[in-house]
Amino acid sequence: MFIEKLFVQPYISVNLAAQMINASYPTANTLVQQFAEAGFLAPIAATQRNRIYGFRPYLDILRQGTGELADLVDGDGHATAQAGQEQD
Repeated sequence: MFIEKLFVQPYISVNLAAQMINASYPTANTLVQQFAEAGFLAPIAATQRNRIYGFRPYLDILRQGTGELADLVDGDGHATAQAGQEQD
């Protein structure tokens, strides 16, 4: 089932979704769009082509327990300037 695979791979593209469900690109695109409309997938990258989606409910649960760690990482997964600074 597609939703179960999202717990293993919470960031996907339509191409990856097509591979995950062994379906054509148009079929996977329809499925991804339906999941996005239902609020399960949210676009991560602002590009139109090769858009990456995140499995929002699952990622939100993972972020809840990270506290300060989430503040040290920007939206692209890169450490912010604060991460390298030592605290007194």
